[in-house]
Amino acid sequence: MWKKHYKVDGQVSQHLSPFEQHINKSWLKELPAKFVKKVTEVVLEAGPGLGFGFAILYWGEWKHKDIAYHHRA
Repeated sequence: MWKKHYKVDGQVSQHLSPFEQHINKSWLKELPAKFVKKVTEVVLEAGPGLGFGFAILYWGEWKHKDIAYHHRA
């Protein structure tokens, strides 16, 4: 079996034709799924903290206005 094996040093014995290489095809197919996965990961990880932070911010702004204009009523 190995008697007919020739040692090849750096010589290209087989290659793909440029017309057979679809380098962007799989990337374009996977992009929407990867995008949705990344967005859901970020929302699930950072969403509660950001939501709580914005809630505190808006509550603080509302409370400040309430205290500032309370004496005018």
